[in-house]
Formats: sequence, structure tokens, C-alpha cells
Amino acid sequence: MIAGKREMMARYAAYYQETMFQLTLQLNQTNYIFLMDSNGLNTRQHICLTCLPFYLDFVISYENNYPNLARPIIVVNSPRIFEGVLQIVRPVLSPSTRETLKVSDMKYS
Repeated sequence: MIAGKREMMARYAAYYQETMFQLTLQLNQTNYIFLMDSNGLNTRQHICLTCLPFYLDFVISYENNYPNLARPIIVVNSPRIFEGVLQIVRPVLSPSTRETLKVSDMKYS
């Protein structure tokens, strides 16, 4: 995460969560598919100790405000270090979110 940009990223994340909630309501749906391609994820910039509070805040905000809205949550092309981040984040996930989270390190073309 770029130094000093955590607050800006947190505002963007909150905006993203609310936008997805509003779109889901407008389309008269109960949930949406969250697909994240983590190809190009940079360990230094995206999975660093200073980034972890942002990810935890994002997950806690999702769990508190929009539980079960994203079903399923799919992460593809994840680097091995991503599993370490998930071990830190998983305890704050609800059982239903943990169940819907699917992570793959396979490269899809």
C-alpha cells in the first residue's frame, strides 16, 4: 500500500461495498459473485505488515454491514503468501463467509 494512502483506500473500499450493495438492491438480487484475480499481486506493496490493518478493516466492515452479500467469494491466481494473509483474516470471518470463500493458486488462461 502506498505510504500515507490508507485512509483514501479505506474510503474507496467503503464506497465499493456500498455501491455493490446498492446495485444488488436495484437489480432485485440477494447477492453477487465476488471474483478477484490476484495475478500480479506484489508482496511488498499489497501483502505487507502495514497493509494488514486495511484488509482487516475491510473484512470487518463487510461482515458488520453487508454479511453474505457476496456469495461466492472466489480468489484466483493467488500467490503462496496469500494463504498467510488468509490465516490472519479468517478468524474475523463469519462461518458462512468462511464457507463461501474459495481460493485457487492455479493459473487460468
